Amino acid sequence: MKEKTKIICYTLLTLIAISAITPIISKNMPTIKAEQSSGDEGRLARGTTQHPWPTFHHDMERTGSTDSFVPTSNTLAWSYDIGGTITGSPAVDEGIVVVGGFNGKVFALNATTGEPIWNFTTGDVVESSPTIYEGKVYIGSDDDHLYCLNLTTGEQIWNYTTGGDVKSCPAVYQGMVYFGSMDNHTYCLNATTGEQIWNFTTGGGIEGSPAIYAGKVYIGSLDHKLYCLDATTGNHVWNFTTVGEGEIRATPLIYQGRVIIGSDDGTLYALDASTGAMVGGYTFAYPIKSTPAIREASIIISVPDGRVYCMSSDAKTVIWSSDIMVTYSSPAVAGGYIYVGSENGNIYCLSADNGSVIWSYPTGGPIRSSPAVADGKVFVGSGDGKIYAIGGRDVAISWVDVSARQAEVGDTIEIAVRVKNQGSETETFDVTVYYDGTAIDTQTVSGLAPGEEQLLMFTWDTSAVSAGNYTISARASQVPNESDTTNNEYVFGEVSLILIKEPSSITISVSPTSIVYGENVTITGSISPVKSGVPVTIWYRMQDGNWTRLADVSTDSNSEFSYVWTPDAAQEYWFKASWEGDEENLGAESDEAHLEVLRANSTIIVSLSSTEIEEESNITISGAISPPLENMNVTIMYRKVGGNWTVLAVVLTEEDGSFSYVWSPPERGNYLVKASWEGSQNYLGAETEPKSFKVVRKISPIPGLNLPAMMLLGTMAVIAVAISVIVVAILRFTSEE
Repeated sequence: MKEKTKIICYTLLTLIAISAITPIISKNMPTIKAEQSSGDEGRLARGTTQHPWPTFHHDMERTGSTDSFVPTSNTLAWSYDIGGTITGSPAVDEGIVVVGGFNGKVFALNATTGEPIWNFTTGDVVESSPTIYEGKVYIGSDDDHLYCLNLTTGEQIWNYTTGGDVKSCPAVYQGMVYFGSMDNHTYCLNATTGEQIWNFTTGGGIEGSPAIYAGKVYIGSLDHKLYCLDATTGNHVWNFTTVGEGEIRATPLIYQGRVIIGSDDGTLYALDASTGAMVGGYTFAYPIKSTPAIREASIIISVPDGRVYCMSSDAKTVIWSSDIMVTYSSPAVAGGYIYVGSENGNIYCLSADNGSVIWSYPTGGPIRSSPAVADGKVFVGSGDGKIYAIGGRDVAISWVDVSARQAEVGDTIEIAVRVKNQGSETETFDVTVYYDGTAIDTQTVSGLAPGEEQLLMFTWDTSAVSAGNYTISARASQVPNESDTTNNEYVFGEVSLILIKEPSSITISVSPTSIVYGENVTITGSISPVKSGVPVTIWYRMQDGNWTRLADVSTDSNSEFSYVWTPDAAQEYWFKASWEGDEENLGAESDEAHLEVLRANSTIIVSLSSTEIEEESNITISGAISPPLENMNVTIMYRKVGGNWTVLAVVLTEEDGSFSYVWSPPERGNYLVKASWEGSQNYLGAETEPKSFKVVRKISPIPGLNLPAMMLLGTMAVIAVAISVIVVAILRFTSEE
């Protein structure tokens, strides 16, 4: 039982130990397999690089300057999403661009097309910038390793393990590779085998990259010092401690025997490369983390106050500055331009003369990567995980103008066309001008240098062109691998060609000039000279109104036209006629003709439901207006005989024009009733003749008798009268006998 318990305890302890060291093992076990792209697109026709940018800031002296031709516009050649934030600078050589990202991968892309060639996975974030040298890629990773990869395939050749993150960009010099590590060491390895030759210990981690000059290695450390070491032996030559004891995260620049380096104390130092003595410097209010570049006899530096500064070569004097929200991105200089990334996500092209913005291109994240300029393209990584290539071949039509927008058939029109090379290579191409897609002429532009413009003049003989409106355009032929063809065509607009025409005239009249609403009017006119079958437009307007098209008619064989119209309202109208002309005559417009439409007559009738009613009874007053109109106000009035007329009620007509009103007269007497309406826009009002009725006393019944009893009494009275008449008759007859 005790043995089993021991076995279980040992097993648990073993599992705990394995779980504890697994992260260490995984960090120190680099991936050695590269992923090839699914197709051959990336590898095919990648070509060579005439002006490579093989390492951070271009060369071992970290000058950040190149003789490459450059893009003069912000044309995007391509972009590629590597899947992780990019802060390292791309390296470009042999037609390949290499860059690493926060997803722990190193990518190789076709520099011309952006197609992926391979990617290699390390064990952690890749902040290091790669160096390309003799068909190999050297790059560090935060997994504590420096990797040597095959440039063509991405296969690992060797890796070297340090004791800390490798953020430094390697420098390769005379078969040896130099780099720093966050384990406080600077390493020198055999570039072919990866075997260590020497290492040098500093007092802090190393984030920046080494610069190589005259057999010396210059590298900064977080221990506030810049070190100069012998490149062959690693022996200490000298070191310089920053005045403000600022950590050095930047990479030094070597220029004209001076070392230019920035520090977290905000000072840009200029040191003698041989002795380390301070020979110049300038203090800013912000820590300096970027590496300066060289432009002729001046230094270009990015400072976290958001500005790019141009300074004297001794770093003592500011020549100009440009505020573009830059922070970490180190500038690149080429062809009189400065290229630098910004925290606002833009890649900027600045004039190296005064810092003015030439162009910018927006990316999807802050740019802390430093641009690489190679063969007319600017390569830069962004916080959005994409690498951008700006530049390439691009010709454009930038402007077109004509000597006349309107001319007579047979005239000669001059057409000016301005073309511009917005790409990065000298170009030869054709430019053709057109009218409505028909070619006028073609000229060849030869040897147009990048950024240059040329004005071309074309002559258009319109003798064989019919009268009409024609759209003028110019089109440049595409150059090979052109990155943007949308600007190859420029549409100027229309040019009108006309024939000389004789004037014409047109008349108009209306008959009759005054009608009653509902009647027709005849509109007539004619064109001179005689025109048969030509279109005429008749227009009308009302008082202070706009002209409205009434009808389109045609002239007859006598050049006359007519139109019968029924106006839709009783008011005043004005008419005119026009025609557009033809090949022989100009169009014309007539004088105005006037028409008055009067309101039509209407009638109104009224009737009563009874001519006599008892007091306290109702009488219905009804009637109608003609023609039947709905929702018209009818005024009903009454008066007693001998009295004044009084408004009884105002009622609305129904759909059929009828109206009615129920009234209970207030007292007995003889009454007169009449009705009237004021008319509408199209009809005159009307009034009825009075209608009479009588209101009589109401007969009161005998108290206590209901109606049947009263009827019985009446019947008995009638019978009694009849009997009396008969008796009188019998008595009279008897007396006569």
